Amino acid sequence: MPQQNYLDELTPAFTSLLAIKEASRCLLCHDAPCSQACPAQTDPGKFIRSIYFRNFKGAAETIRENNALGAVCARVCPTEKLCQSGCTRAGVDAPIDIGRLQRFVTDFEQQTGMEIYQPGTKTLGKVAIIGAGPAGLQASVTLTNQGYDVTIYEKEAHPGGWLRKRYSAIPVTAISAGCRDRPY
Repeated sequence: MPQQNYLDELTPAFTSLLAIKEASRCLLCHDAPCSQACPAQTDPGKFIRSIYFRNFKGAAETIRENNALGAVCARVCPTEKLCQSGCTRAGVDAPIDIGRLQRFVTDFEQQTGMEIYQPGTKTLGKVAIIGAGPAGLQASVTLTNQGYDVTIYEKEAHPGGWLRKRYSAIPVTAISAGCRDRPY
């Protein structure tokens, strides 16, 4: 058995075939309880449907619509207590593994170099954001997409804020260095 590096992620990622297979278990609920239970309003029902139809770019667009840190959320969000707890499939056998599906999509996006964000024309003025933590990064993406010229001021060498701190409540094994170092 290979030794586990403490920086390796503990749960293996889905391959595209396994992701499609997992998404095909979805009952495609009209008013998806999983989407209603997502506090980030990421709409798992919609991105799972996109995966099922092999539309990985559409799935990535759904995740990124309001979540610049979708790759981080896929790894640290307690999906079993949130969106998966509302999954109708749980009444049949087991809920859809929403966190791993989201991880598959955000990893696929990164590995294939997908361009999801379409910044608007910078016509609405300039905005300064203090701090490149999760909130600052999300604000910068939202404002850039709306057409603002955004500048982020960060005292640290890299973005991420508390995601990079050793004293963070998130265990170091939950977010790999490759995920933390993505160009958000």
